Amino acid sequence: MAATGLDARAGSTQSLVKLAISLRDELWSLKASMPTPLGDNVNISIGIDYGRAALAVLGRLSPRCQLLGTAPRTARRLCEMASAVPGSMLVSAATVMQLRPSPEGVLPALDNMRAAPVQVTGSSALPCHALLKPGERLISPWPTTLSIGGTACSSSPARNTNGPLNAAQHDELVQLREITNVLQRQNAHLRLEVSQLERRVTEAEPNILRLGYMKEAAEAEATSSTAKARHLEVDLDFFRNLNMKGCAALGPLTTNGSLHP
Repeated sequence: MAATGLDARAGSTQSLVKLAISLRDELWSLKASMPTPLGDNVNISIGIDYGRAALAVLGRLSPRCQLLGTAPRTARRLCEMASAVPGSMLVSAATVMQLRPSPEGVLPALDNMRAAPVQVTGSSALPCHALLKPGERLISPWPTTLSIGGTACSSSPARNTNGPLNAAQHDELVQLREITNVLQRQNAHLRLEVSQLERRVTEAEPNILRLGYMKEAAEAEATSSTAKARHLEVDLDFFRNLNMKGCAALGPLTTNGSLHP
């Protein structure tokens, strides 16, 4: 998913379409240069819509940007429709209006590419245009596609016992799928944050234990020092009392060292 115009810059729609065309051409050239078994698995389909969208940032430790709104949902649906024809590019009517086509649908800003209306069938199909280079032909009617598990594939007429989905039901289904994807991403981010916090706690546990041991050792040393100080005070008091009694028992001396009677 790519978005442009969030900074309200003029010509952003043309820049996005040119980028999409360049990506398609580069991938198609890469596909042609690859061996047959491997190149057959390379495919690209592009859907572009112009409209309102909201940019949400999910996650705190590992933040990621997520586009929400009608335009991203419509672009995904167009991409699913485009996957029925490999290498095709479908754009909405609002996107075509931003590209300023001529009455014949020619786009001078895109090297005279042509925006051809696509004949779509089914109640869930979107009215859209295919961007064609000079000389390219439009496939009519456009093949139907069926979205399965987030991927799109070509399908034959569906045999649905419950009946086909109408446009409102399809929009609701796409919106629920988008909400589910957002919730899954949020859940993944929360799990990542929890795992990172658990790792930090695990790394901090040895330090916490070591600090606890150091605290216990310091407390034991402080207790021992207090006991030693008390013993020293007792010994000091004892020696003080002993000296005082010795002085009281010793009488005055005579000049020859004898005691007075």
